[in-house]
Amino acid sequence: MPELQPTACASPPCYAGEVDPAYNGAVSDAELAELLNAMLEVGRASAKALTAVGAEFDQTEVTDLLTSVQRNQARFCGVLTRVLVQLGASPSNATSTFHDEVVGLGEVAERLALLNSGMAWVIGQFDATLPKIADDQLHGVLSEWREIHRNDLKDCSELLDWLARQKAERS
Repeated sequence: MPELQPTACASPPCYAGEVDPAYNGAVSDAELAELLNAMLEVGRASAKALTAVGAEFDQTEVTDLLTSVQRNQARFCGVLTRVLVQLGASPSNATSTFHDEVVGLGEVAERLALLNSGMAWVIGQFDATLPKIADDQLHGVLSEWREIHRNDLKDCSELLDWLARQKAERS
C-alpha cells in the first residue's frame, strides 16, 4: 500500500476575508433592500392604522399603549429608510394595502388582531433574515427592532385578551 503524502491547502484561511459573504449564505444587499422595503411599506401601513385604532378608545392606558406601538412603527420606518440609503437602495414611498385591510374591518378587536399578524410577519422576516446578515452593526440594529416588535406584539396581544374579557362580561 502506498504512503499518503501531505499536501498544502489550496485555499488558506488568510483568504477567508476576501470571500463574497453571499458564498457563505449571507443575504445580498439587493435581496435585503427588497425585504426591508416590503417591511417599510407594512410598517408605514401599521403606523397609520394604529392611529385610527387608537382613536377608538377612551381609556388612557389603552391609548397610551397604542400610541407607543404607533410611535415604534413610525421610528421603525425611519430606521429602515436610513438602512436602505446606507445599502445604496431607494426607500419605497408606498404604503402597503395592509392599512386598508386593517381599517376596513368592522370591529376594533379584528383590526388589532390583523395588526398583530402584521407584527408577527415582520418578526418572522427578522427571524429568517438575521442569521444571513454579515454586517455586525446592521445585525445589531435589526435585532433590536425585532425585540421591539416582539414586545409590542406581546402588549397588543394582552390588549386583545382584555378586549375579549370586556366583551364576555357584557354578554
